Amino acid sequence: MLDLRSRLCCKLRVLAPRCGSGGIVMDEFRVCPNCGYARGFHASFRKEKEGMRVIFICPECGSSYDIGLLESRVSELEPRRGESY
Repeated sequence: MLDLRSRLCCKLRVLAPRCGSGGIVMDEFRVCPNCGYARGFHASFRKEKEGMRVIFICPECGSSYDIGLLESRVSELEPRRGESY
């Protein structure tokens, strides 16, 4: 578990936008601001009136994050199993 200072630095590095010539750009959202896990997130989908809300879940600590991603092209929440890798 990261101490408070490390968590704050991590949060600022991951979530803070940077200004570029084209305006404000988000670098990436890969490191968990809560625990520092740096290998990405699991995704969860929640049905809403406007479409499917994509929620990111840290596989290490379970914290969930909504970054405002709403997918309107998914018509149903009944997945079909694909190949195993």
